[in-house]
Formats: sequence, C-alpha cells, structure tokens
Amino acid sequence: MPIGSTNKEIGAILEKNHVIKSGVVFDYYVRTKKFDSFKAGYYLLKSSMTLTQIAHRLEVGGSSTPLINTGKVLVKEGVTAAEIGTVIQKNTRFSKKAFLKLLNNQSFINALEKKYPELLSSAVKCHKYTI
Repeated sequence: MPIGSTNKEIGAILEKNHVIKSGVVFDYYVRTKKFDSFKAGYYLLKSSMTLTQIAHRLEVGGSSTPLINTGKVLVKEGVTAAEIGTVIQKNTRFSKKAFLKLLNNQSFINALEKKYPELLSSAVKCHKYTI
C-alpha cells in the first residue's frame, strides 16, 4: 500500500488484486467500523480473509520491501529435510524450525499417513527415518 493512500484507494488496490470483491464495500466497511490507521507497506493478503482480518493486518503494518512469497515449494529428489526447510521458510509463512519439528512429530506423521495413505504408507512403515 502506498504512503498516503485513502481507504477508497486501498479498496481499489485490494479489488484489483482479487483480495476482495468490492473496493466500495471495503471503503464503507472500514469507515463504519472505524478502521482509520492503515499503514503503508507490502502485504500478503488472501481472498479467504475476512474484511476485519484484512483491516487488522493493514493497521499492524506491512513490510518495507516487496514480499516474494508464492507459498509454493518444489522438493527436488535427493535434498535433505533441512534443505527443504530452508526453501519452505523462504517461500511460505512457515519457519524452517517449525517444519523440522513437524517432521519429528510422530502423531502428525501418523495423521498425514491416514489422510494420504497412498503417498506415505511406505515411509511410515519404514519408521527408521530421522530428521
């Protein structure tokens, strides 16, 4: 969001980027709910967020540099879990540490195996991997 943007301009930017359906509705909503201290910056906002969530995020403030966060990760064959964690930290909102912690959480792995048995059953049966 550029410095000095009005609520109407912010709404138009959000609508143009498909974060919200209507900039006019956003402008009306933030005026009636008394959101009036939006900060300039770069933001990662999703269309699944509510107007309240978006407004709160805009009040907290964004990054001073552009965010290149695609949320997508390509895992190449032969890379280590730590290397995957580095890529995850760079391209998503998750940290490398949190990713590695989940890999070592057996109940999380078991839940994934139940949800995706065709993908993970052999890895879970091996049960001798360490991260």
